[in-house]
Amino acid sequence: MSGYAFAFLALFAARPIALGIALLGSRLDRKERLAAAWFGPKGFASVVYALLILEAGIALSDELFHLAALVIVASILAHSSTDVLVARWFEPGSEPADGLGSSPPPIVGSLPSSDDPNSPVPLPAPEE
Repeated sequence: MSGYAFAFLALFAARPIALGIALLGSRLDRKERLAAAWFGPKGFASVVYALLILEAGIALSDELFHLAALVIVASILAHSSTDVLVARWFEPGSEPADGLGSSPPPIVGSLPSSDDPNSPVPLPAPEE
């Protein structure tokens, strides 16, 4: 299995499934469990473990270190690019009857329109 396939499976299958199972008995609602499973536990421990493997001098330690680094970088990119979207999913009024949240939130970086009441900066009305 390539390092990229491993990183993909770690981010999109292994960690979310493990956390989803671990949170089944919790008092979190479904949306909260999904968010927790997506973001998962974070911390510097992954870097420390990767460095310990590298310094241990075991067989393939260099490859394992680079694989851990790839998963860490992919996690930073994936989670930092979705944090605003998930946060918007929890905004008041974003929950329809099905309990799963609204349709996808606006794309990050999109420009608000002048008639958007939620625009953080009042925009001038377009001239006619």
